[in-house]
Amino acid sequence: MSSNWFNKWQERLRAEEEEDEEDDEEDEEMEMHATQVMTTAATWLANNQLRPQPQWSGSVPGRKYIPRFRSRENDDLMQKYFVENPVYSPEIFRRRYRMRREVFLRLLDDVQSANPYFRQKRDNKGQLSFSPHVKLTCALQMMAYGQVADSLDENFMMDESTAIENFGEFCRTIVIIYQQRYLRAPNREDLERLLQRAERRGFPGMIGSLDCMHWRWKNCPTGWQGSFSGKSRKPTIVLEAVADFDTWIWHAFFGIPGTQNDITVLERSPLFDALTEEAFRKDVERAFGVLQARWAIIRQPARGWGLENLSNIMLACIILHNMIVEDERADYYNGESDDDEPDPNRSRRARARILDEARENLERDPNPEESSCRNICLDTE
Repeated sequence: MSSNWFNKWQERLRAEEEEDEEDDEEDEEMEMHATQVMTTAATWLANNQLRPQPQWSGSVPGRKYIPRFRSRENDDLMQKYFVENPVYSPEIFRRRYRMRREVFLRLLDDVQSANPYFRQKRDNKGQLSFSPHVKLTCALQMMAYGQVADSLDENFMMDESTAIENFGEFCRTIVIIYQQRYLRAPNREDLERLLQRAERRGFPGMIGSLDCMHWRWKNCPTGWQGSFSGKSRKPTIVLEAVADFDTWIWHAFFGIPGTQNDITVLERSPLFDALTEEAFRKDVERAFGVLQARWAIIRQPARGWGLENLSNIMLACIILHNMIVEDERADYYNGESDDDEPDPNRSRRARARILDEARENLERDPNPEESSCRNICLDTE
């Protein structure tokens, strides 16, 4: 009995030894194969230098090539607006670009200095890329008229993907360059001017009015729609802003979900002011109206996918709005119209001027003539 058990034990040991030998042979073969592969790869790398991978994939086989004559479109744009004797007058430039040519040229220099993307370069074929004038014009067209990116291909020969990239770079660069200057807190000189103006209007001690605006988010991600959908049952993003009598926006906070109503946002805001007089609150409401009339992209539902990109768009619109206010503040009470009212004398700013003049006349003469009151009422309807 013991001899049979011993023989079986010996056979089992021999079988295990044979299996170990086979495993060792397989391991040796695998090591040899790995060594050969690494040797082959090292030889190939030594004979073939790696090239840096381009950002874009380049031409796709089978896709139709569309020749875009960028230099011709650039020359055409320069002849229309930027030569010594352009085709279109400064008034038309102001209406289409929403700013004077001097402000645009200053903006052009600053953007080129801050971001190399807007400098004209040559592509791999040696052809000149889009000029800085074309890039900024396309971005302002999308911002001022709310045009989709694909619509720029016909007039400026800029394809859809390039237009989207250009617009994103423009908004991001504007925020980086000008946020500290055009979204700053008021200094001593500003405070004195604002307080004097508010006191004349019957609100001593106030420097501005605070309110909120909802921007509908068309492409809100499905998972976020519940958090951003308020009483309109559509996803919206809230802009909290402080504006003064000439529509300068001193404070802007963007990104609060639309489920928060205006009262909740104002109570949570560090800038909340208990004074809610309707007459003074119209300043910020008028600023929202001017802002949306000037930049149609924020009057329409937002088509972006990312909250950060939408924030850059909104802040860029506000910064450019303040730049225009700074440049044209002296003209705001001289019939200048910047909203959707075709008659400059009945624009938002003109009606605000008439109302301010009426208050000042009433303070000087507590018993005005009936005809004067009738004219004031007719002008402010």
